[in-house]
Amino acid sequence: MHIRPRPTALALGVTVTALVLAACAGRSTTTSTSAPPAPAAQASTAPPAPAVEATPAPQAPVAIAVPAPEPETTTAVPAEPARLVPSETLRDVHFGPSGIEVVRADVRLLDVVAGWLKENPTSLLLIEGYTDDLGARELNVRLGEKRAASVMKSLVTRGIQADRITTTSHGPDGAVCAEKTDACRAKNRRVRFLVKER
Repeated sequence: MHIRPRPTALALGVTVTALVLAACAGRSTTTSTSAPPAPAAQASTAPPAPAVEATPAPQAPVAIAVPAPEPETTTAVPAEPARLVPSETLRDVHFGPSGIEVVRADVRLLDVVAGWLKENPTSLLLIEGYTDDLGARELNVRLGEKRAASVMKSLVTRGIQADRITTTSHGPDGAVCAEKTDACRAKNRRVRFLVKER
């Protein structure tokens, strides 16, 4: 036999179900409160930190180029120039009083001088003219010059190059005899020859 449910029981079941659902819905709405928002960060009131000066980075050491020492150079010492010296082969030639011509007895000595210069082509010749002590010194110096020039001319005519010969005068200076006699003065009227290598 089939039994019909009573309306009161049915209504009670629906009511209980509705309450249960309402309680669940209410619990979810009351318990699902959102968390309060986080308070906004307050602006910092601390004073700003003092500025720190930047320390420059250490620089790499700079290499300074030191010039290499120059090699020692040895300065060549110039050779001492050749000195004029008298020659035993070349004897003095003499002159008459106030004369510029070689006395006849000494003319052959000029041939000896020319021959020696030809045998020694690298040698140079200096002719020094002298006088006696008679007369003014200035005149005697000029006379000595004329005597030296006269001998040079004679050597050039004998084939000696003029550029190998130099002349000078000492006048009465450098006398070989100091006596005040004619014989002594005759010794002082002369030319002397000095030689050196080029």
